[in-house]
Formats: sequence, C-alpha cells, structure tokens
Amino acid sequence: MEQIKIVDARTLPEEVRRQKQIEQLERMIVMRSERAQSTERYLRIFGSQLCEDRLRLLKLHLYRTIESIIDMRRDLIALQSPLGNY
Repeated sequence: MEQIKIVDARTLPEEVRRQKQIEQLERMIVMRSERAQSTERYLRIFGSQLCEDRLRLLKLHLYRTIESIIDMRRDLIALQSPLGNY
C-alpha cells in the first residue's frame, strides 16, 4: 500500500512549486472553459425563452468567466516564462 506524504508547499524547491502552480492553473482553465461552453450552449438553446434580466445575468456570467480564463492564461504564461514574469 502506497503511503501518502503531506508536504508544506512553502518548503518545496522553487521549480517544483512553480510546476504545481502551472498544473493547478491548467486544471482551472479547463474547468472554467467547460463552464463557459456550457453557459454558451444554454444561451444558444434557451436564450430566446429567457426573460431579459435572466438573459443579461447569464451573459454577464459568461463574460466574467471568459475574462477570468484570459487572466489565468496570462498568469500561466508568466509562470512558464524563464524569468517568471511578463
């Protein structure tokens, strides 16, 4: 049976910490992208049946999700660059 070892991230070497941050950002980008696609599909299918306020709210949610994906991609690029910033 494999034993699980809990490690404080602050004690990890810088490169390992950076790699873990990259992996976490990549997972978050995928999840948010899936959420945005789901919202977009919902709007495409049911958009004409929604009241104006609900439609506006869903569009705002979609735009904010897309903005957060863009921000996370910027952060990812910064983490992947040799200097660690852009």
